[in-house]
Amino acid sequence: MPRDPFIPPPPDINDTFGNVEVAQVRVIDRRKNRPKKDEEQFNTRAKPGIKDQIDQRARELSAEMGRPVTRGEMLEWMLAAYDEKHNEKGFAEALNQARDDVPSAGDEAHGRTKRMQFFASTDVQRALQDRVKVTGWTLGAVIEDMMAKAARLVHIEKK
Repeated sequence: MPRDPFIPPPPDINDTFGNVEVAQVRVIDRRKNRPKKDEEQFNTRAKPGIKDQIDQRARELSAEMGRPVTRGEMLEWMLAAYDEKHNEKGFAEALNQARDDVPSAGDEAHGRTKRMQFFASTDVQRALQDRVKVTGWTLGAVIEDMMAKAARLVHIEKK
């Protein structure tokens, strides 16, 4: 069949966008969105309002602990509490296993990688929590700053 002079021939493989032999046409860099190696994605459906309740409690715990608390951590703690109830394992032990002693990125960047537990009076707890809210720092950063200021005061008094 003769070729119609008004219809151009099909494009050569070198004239196409990209290469037609390549399976992936669009390349998206999602490395920043990839989960960490010790985490995996877990999506689930729940009744309306549950997400808001969990987020509210996570915000409360974040303020209390002086660091962000994720939904994943909340789920791990709930699972630890469930296991504790049904396996007769101590709750503190289950909770400590669930936490994995992972510092926040800011604390880790400044060398604050050791987990500490201590008891304090209600006044000290409130004062530290207020300082965390005002500064936006983690509890570790607030304590470190207070210690540095105290050391400077002692140094000034010695002179």
